[in-house]
Amino acid sequence: MTRTNLLDREVGQAMSAVSAAAKKGFGDPALADAAQHFDDSELAHLTGLIVAINNWNRVMVTRRIAPGGYTP
Repeated sequence: MTRTNLLDREVGQAMSAVSAAAKKGFGDPALADAAQHFDDSELAHLTGLIVAINNWNRVMVTRRIAPGGYTP
């Protein structure tokens, strides 16, 4: 497994854990697993990014804007 795939998987798991935290709290096992792959600063940045992504997803769903329509 390449580092990119591992990182993608770990980021995905962190996103799921942070997203679920609002409903059931952020458990120690999820934090311990993330801490094996990211330092404190990276975890803080990753959490901020996840919050931003979740918020943008909610805006897009609310406004019924389909993904993939952006053209630079």
